[in-house]
Amino acid sequence: MGKTSKPLSILLTTNRMWDWPGIRELSDKGHTVVTLTNVVSAEEWDLVLGPNCWLMDEAHKPYLKQAVEAARKRRYPR
Repeated sequence: MGKTSKPLSILLTTNRMWDWPGIRELSDKGHTVVTLTNVVSAEEWDLVLGPNCWLMDEAHKPYLKQAVEAARKRRYPR
């Protein structure tokens, strides 16, 4: 597994996502992956809004790749 040439800064709203194989792979490839645990928990909110927010829970795990691709397009526009 190689390192990425276009690293992203990825913020997880829950530590449970660290157990996802896709999240660990992103970290191993050189992306910065951190959680909100020490700052504030976003899990207490019903809705988190912002240009870089993605609905990502167990039901959406299959869409992790598409979320990363969309974030890359936003971070590294042509």
